[in-house]
Amino acid sequence: MTTWQQFARMSNEELSLRNVAEVNLACAEGLPGVDASVVNRSLQSLEEAVKRTR
Repeated sequence: MTTWQQFARMSNEELSLRNVAEVNLACAEGLPGVDASVVNRSLQSLEEAVKRTR
């Protein structure tokens, strides 16, 4: 997964092509109670919700 530091170096154009949830979760990683496993589970849950919605 892309880190918040990598996102911070991206241009607005590059960022506009990225998944908003991925950007937000990358920024949350490292906060108390949020590690890579929480981020990965959250992304999986969101992907499943998108599939059901479609």
